[in-house]
Amino acid sequence: MSGEEGTNLPFLIFLLSVMFLSGVLAILSNGMVILAHFNNRKGMFERSIVSLAWVDLLTGLIGTPIVCCIYYFQYGCPGCLNSYFSSKTSLQHIDLSHYQWMLPNFFKSSTCYHIMYITIIRLRKLFNVRYKVSHKEESIHLAFLVIFPLLISLGVVFVEKEEVWCNRLLPYLELWLLLLLPIIITIILDIIIFRIANKYTRSIIEKQKRSVIKNVKAAKTTFLMVCALLLCYLPLVIKWNLCWVKIPAFSILAQALVSTNSFMNPFIYALHVPAFREWLMSGCKKKNFKPQESVKSRASQRTSQIY
Repeated sequence: MSGEEGTNLPFLIFLLSVMFLSGVLAILSNGMVILAHFNNRKGMFERSIVSLAWVDLLTGLIGTPIVCCIYYFQYGCPGCLNSYFSSKTSLQHIDLSHYQWMLPNFFKSSTCYHIMYITIIRLRKLFNVRYKVSHKEESIHLAFLVIFPLLISLGVVFVEKEEVWCNRLLPYLELWLLLLLPIIITIILDIIIFRIANKYTRSIIEKQKRSVIKNVKAAKTTFLMVCALLLCYLPLVIKWNLCWVKIPAFSILAQALVSTNSFMNPFIYALHVPAFREWLMSGCKKKNFKPQESVKSRASQRTSQIY
């Protein structure tokens, strides 16, 4: 994903600003989820959800700014960064094109694998209401969701350096291993979940335990997560397969949609949790009622002084 052609600078800055804004919103939305979870003594969300929130937060905090810088120096100021590195004798051997996509691709992949894992767990709970992953097993699973994408992202960087990016084999292997594989598995599992969840009619649900109803509702939220994942990642998959086509606007918007997905995820799963809605509403009420309380206290003080 390296190019030398320039583009309209004001339009480029506008597109990068939209992408950067989506990253800021991802930080805010996922930050609220993490804050709400740790403010609750019992924990408000599953560990896998909190782990996904951390990955999405880091996407907005680290991944999105890196992508903004990549596209600015690629289309807005071609060759500026390479000329700077070539001017430094100790950095002349470094070619940033080999390393620039390592962290952004890692965050993307980890997000996809987290959603796949959440889908698997919710499917298991539909078949067995009492199913529960032990703390140790879940820690191993969550570590795998981070380590595996990181190893693949690192491995691609140090192989086939001499070949042009579009002529390499491993970037396409990386696409399948990091994005397409978890997305396809998630879609298949979600179709199964949706069929099972639809079997629970209203008359049947009324007779079931609360745990069953809770699992059915949680399973259905994965459908929204998968739809958001497809809408936001499909342009990136197309761009990845057509890497020789240089369309700056499409490339930037494809990456901006990935940041938008990180921003959307908390609204899909967190707002379905009553405790989170109550925490959010209580926070809004405190901000709204603080000035009014101060006015009332002043008024009461004045009346007490009068009497």
